[in-house]
Amino acid sequence: MSTIKSKQNQPKKYLYKLLDSFEEKDLYVVKSFLEFLHKPKSNRDDLFLKRLLNSDYEKVELNEKTKLELKKARAEVKKKKYTSLDKVMKEFGI
Repeated sequence: MSTIKSKQNQPKKYLYKLLDSFEEKDLYVVKSFLEFLHKPKSNRDDLFLKRLLNSDYEKVELNEKTKLELKKARAEVKKKKYTSLDKVMKEFGI
């Protein structure tokens, strides 16, 4: 039973560590975003979300420079020249 409870607390522990990693000046933005996520949904929120999901941002085609960078990045991954997520998280103390 304690194993189940500890696994349930892992996301909270991670979030607490993540919050601690922010500078004080950045916490206002984090707090505002969390309040936005937490507030009850209304029809207006649904409309905003629909507009956001249907924005042109996702429909923009990649330019040649970005395609080239993606190709280079894929080649680096194939050569195993990358940093694992675990290592990055460890570096940032997460």
